[in-house]
Amino acid sequence: ILHSLNRYSRYISILDCDSKTLRCPPYKGTLISHLADHRTQIKRGSTYFLHVQGMLTQLTAKAFLYTFCHHIHLPMDINDQGSVTTRRTNFLLQLGYTVEESKIVQYLSELIKQHYIQG
Repeated sequence: ILHSLNRYSRYISILDCDSKTLRCPPYKGTLISHLADHRTQIKRGSTYFLHVQGMLTQLTAKAFLYTFCHHIHLPMDINDQGSVTTRRTNFLLQLGYTVEESKIVQYLSELIKQHYIQG
């Protein structure tokens, strides 16, 4: 790892295609395992790049879906905010994400909201 990136190692992931290594913080999801799956039999870097690009596109599409499905963000009852949290969690679980991956989708959703507000 580059010395300049060493202090950020708790926060960032580095995928080194040349040495076929991945350095990342502790993680308990399936996104990384799909990215680094040896069963894909991908031999060329450009093909792997397209594989990663496709996976990130799927993640982004689901973040857009999460952001703009208004029914999961609105309370059914004025006094019951807990139902909103439960619906959001269940929605992400239905998309096939673990709790760790749900945090990634929620973060991307916040970035999308900020972009549209500032836009």
